Amino acid sequence: MGVYIMIMRFRIMVVSFILVVSAFVGYQVFLSFWQKDFLQNEGANRSNRLETVAAMRGIIFDRNGEPLAISTPVFNVVVDPSLATWDGQVMRDLSRELGLNASDTLEAIRAKREEGSRYMRLAKRLTPEQATHVEAQGLRGLYTERAYRRFYPAGEITAHLVGTTDSANRGMEGLEYAYDRALTQQDGKRRVLRNEKGEVVKNLGYTQMPRFGEDLILSIDLHLQHHAHRVLKSAFEATRAKSAALIMLDARSGEIMALVNQPSFNPNAPFSGHFARKNRAVTDSFEPGSTIKPFAALAALKNRAYQPDSIIETSPGYYRVGRKLVEDPSDYGALTLAGVIAKSSQVGISKVALNMHDLAVFEVLERLGFGVPTLSGLPFEEPGELSKLGLKSEIVRATLAYGYGLSVTPMQLASAYLTLATGGIRLTPGIFKRDRHEIKGKRLFAAGDVEKVMRMLEQVVTPQGTAWKAHVPGYRVAGKTGTIRKVGQAGYDQSRHATWFVGMVPAARPRFVLLVQVDEPKTAMPSGGSVSAPIFAEVASLAVRHLGIAPDRGV
Repeated sequence: MGVYIMIMRFRIMVVSFILVVSAFVGYQVFLSFWQKDFLQNEGANRSNRLETVAAMRGIIFDRNGEPLAISTPVFNVVVDPSLATWDGQVMRDLSRELGLNASDTLEAIRAKREEGSRYMRLAKRLTPEQATHVEAQGLRGLYTERAYRRFYPAGEITAHLVGTTDSANRGMEGLEYAYDRALTQQDGKRRVLRNEKGEVVKNLGYTQMPRFGEDLILSIDLHLQHHAHRVLKSAFEATRAKSAALIMLDARSGEIMALVNQPSFNPNAPFSGHFARKNRAVTDSFEPGSTIKPFAALAALKNRAYQPDSIIETSPGYYRVGRKLVEDPSDYGALTLAGVIAKSSQVGISKVALNMHDLAVFEVLERLGFGVPTLSGLPFEEPGELSKLGLKSEIVRATLAYGYGLSVTPMQLASAYLTLATGGIRLTPGIFKRDRHEIKGKRLFAAGDVEKVMRMLEQVVTPQGTAWKAHVPGYRVAGKTGTIRKVGQAGYDQSRHATWFVGMVPAARPRFVLLVQVDEPKTAMPSGGSVSAPIFAEVASLAVRHLGIAPDRGV
């Protein structure tokens, strides 16, 4: 009986073993044939990932290769919700590290897990040090991915030129905005194998190669830009002005060597309002005042109505045109045309304008490009305003000759003086570095007439002229002041002014044109000669040394 029982037990054990093995083999066959695709997909989902490979936005350089806008590496913290089964304390510690709300984050991870999501971004733009510290915690399903953020090494010094990007690395202002398509990168895609800790164990190759953005090489010289910014900011603060702008153009190529505005802003800091962010050198227009008088004199020479030594009687210091009285600060008596420019006589230039045909001054201003953008390459450039309407009226022609009844941007006015600096050849101002062998200009005026105007403008920067404070020791300077009363609700406001000075150095053969404009300075004598001219002198004095320009005084 006992033997029989033992035999039965043995048979049962053998049969049971055979059944278990058969069931296991059958299940494996079932999985291999009927569930093969499902299992492969599940395995791939748990370890095989398609990831973004961040590419860099193009770099913006100055003419000498100094970086003005670069993309610096940052890291995003990413979690695989299916693996992130952390306890509450771990979540609180991580949330504190990343500046998150622990309960909200934990709930968001749970929701993503229920959706079947394998990817969730917890934090953006960590520094490499912060990312290393997070990774060192070794949390299951937590890893970091590289990204880039924009950084501006020169800060507010080049802010209005370079501009800014938004949080998605899209250009929002300045050249970042205007050339966003060229600068924009295209991120790549690659497949990787990750283990349960989120660590990459194998790269499976790219499905899309990353494409880096194009670099931009600007025409500005960061050394000159820095100096111009420092000088203009100091004067802006000292005069408590509303705004100020400075432009330096290369007289050989038309390249913008420096361009600064006040107030400015730090592009690396959070948004601080729109007022400081405007590139006023191209977006704001003003009446140019007496800076237009040299072009009225050029019209007189062009039309053979006057010569530099032609005499214009300005006594008794005022001149009635219709119902308006044109006045000078004092009775200058008899002046040559050159003297009219040196003394900036309203009476004298009005008589010159009225002694020519109706469109004489207008045609010169139109040819110089007033009323249309300069196409400098800078965004949001305004065209200013120049109209021939009303030129049958004597007072309209007279006021046009001394810079009222039209509006110009600082860039337009600098461009017009650039034509004088080149001897009458029109060069388009430009923000990008140019190959000088490919620079082509268009002659607008006879070289002889322009040379005569340049000689007149030298007399402005003498003790007898209006801009002695613009002189640069050792160099001949040609330039012109301008002071305008701004329009208020009741007409021209005697208490609000804008001041100009535009000059060229060296006068014999200009190397650069430098314009300074200050809006509403709070000084006792708000004039171009007392406010804008000294700024010009300080910036130009460093520029001639930096550029290695030989002195020409006495040439």
